[in-house]
Amino acid sequence: MRKCYFAAALLLPTFAAASYVPIDLSAYCNFSLSSLYAAPPTGSQVFAGVPFRIGTGANNTIATDDGGMFAGLPETQAISVNKKAYSIFLILDGAYVHQANQTWGRLTFTYDSGVPRVVTLTSGFNIRDWVASGSGQSVRTTSALYVQEIYRGDPQPINNWAPGSAVFDLMSFTLDSTRVLKSVTLEDLRPSTGGLMLSAMTIDAVPAATVSGHADLANFVGSPAGINVDFFLMNGDTVIETHSSALDASGYFYFEVTEAGTFDIVAKPSHWLSTRIPGVTLQNDVGINISFDWNGDIVSDNLIDEQDVWMVFLNFRKTANPADLDGSGRVDLWDLNVTFLNFDLQGET
Repeated sequence: MRKCYFAAALLLPTFAAASYVPIDLSAYCNFSLSSLYAAPPTGSQVFAGVPFRIGTGANNTIATDDGGMFAGLPETQAISVNKKAYSIFLILDGAYVHQANQTWGRLTFTYDSGVPRVVTLTSGFNIRDWVASGSGQSVRTTSALYVQEIYRGDPQPINNWAPGSAVFDLMSFTLDSTRVLKSVTLEDLRPSTGGLMLSAMTIDAVPAATVSGHADLANFVGSPAGINVDFFLMNGDTVIETHSSALDASGYFYFEVTEAGTFDIVAKPSHWLSTRIPGVTLQNDVGINISFDWNGDIVSDNLIDEQDVWMVFLNFRKTANPADLDGSGRVDLWDLNVTFLNFDLQGET
C-alpha cells in the first residue's frame, strides 16, 4: 500500500533553477506560419536554452496589422499571463519591414499595479523583417542587445525569397518580479504596410512554492543518487505543471511550482509505478515523503506486465542495465522476482 505524509520542514541545500513556463497562445493564434516559412518549427522547442511551445494547429502565430500585409487581422492583441515573473522571452518577427528607424509597433506589459511598461518596436533597432537576407529593401538587421536570431530556415518558394533567409528572432526583457504580470499586448502601429508576428512566449516565473521530500524506493538496495522522478501537478485529470527532480544519495528531491492552490501531485520514478498524493496545498514551502511500493516498470508504461518480465530475461546477467530493478549492479533472479511480485499492477494517475 502506498504511504505518504507531510513533513513540516524538509529543506534541501540546493540552488533554484529557472522556472520556465511557456504561455499557451493557441486561443489567440490567427495566422499560419506555413504561409511564409517552408518548414517552421512547431510544438515543443528549445531556443537559447529557453523552452517554447509553438502552435501545431492550422493557425499557429499571432499576427497584428494596421491595414498592411495581414489586412483584416486585428491591430492589437492582448495575451493573459497572470503570474509573477523575473523575465519574459518572445519569438517576435516583423513582416514587410522595409524602412529603418520607423515606429513599427508596441509591446505593453500590464501589471496588477495598473502601471504598464511600454516597449516601442523600432525597425532596425529591435524589430526586422522575417526575411533576413537576399535582395529587396527590407530591414535585415537589429542592433538591440536583447534581440537575437534563434532560427533560420527556408521561406516558401514564392516572391523570389532567398533560400535560408527565413528567421525567428528572440526578444527578452527583465520584469518587475514583485508584481503580477496580468497581460502582454502586441500592437501594430504601421498603417498600410507591414505587420507583426508573435509565435511563442515564455516566462521565467517566480515560484509560488517549493516542494521537497524523501522518496522511499521499494525492492531497491542500490544508491538512489541520480534516479529521476517526474512530478505532475494535477487539477482533476488536467495536468497544470510538470517537473523532474533527480534524487540525491539520500533519496531527497526538490522542485519549484509556479501555481498556488491545492492540487494533487502524481509522482513517478524511473521503473516504479506512479503514485498520487491528493490535496497538497501549494502556497509556501511544503515537504512530502513518498513511498513508491511497486517496482518493476522497466518499459515505463506505468504497468508491470509481460513486457517487463521479458526485459529481465533479455538482459539477464548484464550489468549497468535498466532491468537491474533492485540496484544490485546486475540483472538476476532477484529482479525477475520483483516483476513477479508486482505483476499486473498499474500506477495511479
